[in-house]
Amino acid sequence: EEDTIKDYLTYWKKIYDYKDDFNYILNYFNFDKFIDTPIRLLSFGQKKKLSFSRLQMIKSKIWLLDEPISGLDKKTKYLILNLIMEHIKYGGGVIATSHQNLKFNKVKNTMSIKID
Repeated sequence: EEDTIKDYLTYWKKIYDYKDDFNYILNYFNFDKFIDTPIRLLSFGQKKKLSFSRLQMIKSKIWLLDEPISGLDKKTKYLILNLIMEHIKYGGGVIATSHQNLKFNKVKNTMSIKID
């Protein structure tokens, strides 16, 4: 929680052997103005976006997501859903649990299971 956004991204860049600069990630999630902000000062939505920023560095084809858009404002929900759709568009897969409709209408191969 004391690490900054820059510390966090630098750490995961090394762990995932991510070769690119993470400026794209900073811009995508609108973190460029908050790069030196300690994680403890971030809102719930900002922390969620920060966790999704790691997905940009992972080479994994399958993402396991638990409630990816819960607790987020409309703009951030769109941002996260767009990120997921891009991952699928380029051959990735997603297994997600959610109490909300994730609106993957344009995805060809989807399966929904409703558990009461």
